Amino acid sequence: MYARCVVRNEEMRQAARLVRQCIDGLPEGDFTAKVPKVLRPPAGESYAAVESPRGELGIHLVSDGTDSPSRMRYRPPALYALQAGEALLPGSLIADAVVFMGSMDLILGEVER
Repeated sequence: MYARCVVRNEEMRQAARLVRQCIDGLPEGDFTAKVPKVLRPPAGESYAAVESPRGELGIHLVSDGTDSPSRMRYRPPALYALQAGEALLPGSLIADAVVFMGSMDLILGEVER
């Protein structure tokens, strides 16, 4: 368990370092994007995934070309990280399970949908 804490602390140090680099590299002036008030996704089916701080965040969209998609599915990273506990927790104590799940940095509000 100590090794997981050490890794988590190093992740936070590296994240702070990356934020400092990004702030130093920002150009001067206005950098906001002009986005239309209504977004109309093209007709068809698409899936896009981006890396979020807690894992891969995916969105599956089915659209008929109007401004309201006919189907949208949000794939939160915490749901799939939580499933790893089933394989990793057998044989451990309940107190250790609480610490282990806390170190996975889960947001249970994403899972409870």
